[in-house]
Amino acid sequence: MRQVANIIQPILLPGIDSSTTNHICDGCAQGHAKRVSLRNTHHYVPTDPLECLNGDLCGPVKPRTVNHESFTSMFIDQASRYIFGKLLKTKDDTILYLDALMSDLNSQLPHTRVRMLHTDGGGEYTSSAFKAACLARGIRQKFTNVETPAENHLAEKANEFVFNKIRTYLTISGLPSTLWGYCFDYVVFVYNNTPQELLNQRTPFEALFSK
Repeated sequence: MRQVANIIQPILLPGIDSSTTNHICDGCAQGHAKRVSLRNTHHYVPTDPLECLNGDLCGPVKPRTVNHESFTSMFIDQASRYIFGKLLKTKDDTILYLDALMSDLNSQLPHTRVRMLHTDGGGEYTSSAFKAACLARGIRQKFTNVETPAENHLAEKANEFVFNKIRTYLTISGLPSTLWGYCFDYVVFVYNNTPQELLNQRTPFEALFSK
């Protein structure tokens, strides 16, 4: 409720009652059975946007979406906490998403580039094609050690956060689980445009694009 209260402060959205109650809905309780923090457990936190992205692939998710996607690829910027998320049909589409994302960022932030990509050692990130794509763009890859997901804490927690929200929305709405892909896009969009305490009440969007 703290984030909601921050959003509806009179300065941001005047005329809305910001009082809270102790009511706990079943959907929220189910979706947030474990509290998730997107804080970085490492001592050094980059201050420049796109200095380092943490990436993670999730899937296969069942059932597939109505558009036949069963994987999600997420990259979270350590400095701004902005989440870049994409639905994928196969693991092999990860490199296509990387190429598309880097092209978009080059257009939107021409004077800023991704310097490092921190992921686990999954084949989608260690393939010769993916490594070549990173090398061509001047991106240094960093991999976690085997069976140590805590080393990629930020990406792991981002995945957990997003899917907790998806479960909440599907439970509350009663929508079929095949629509989870639309929930995924919605959750990522809302998160990127919600003020964050870690960013001094700026949104990840504002922190990344200096708005």
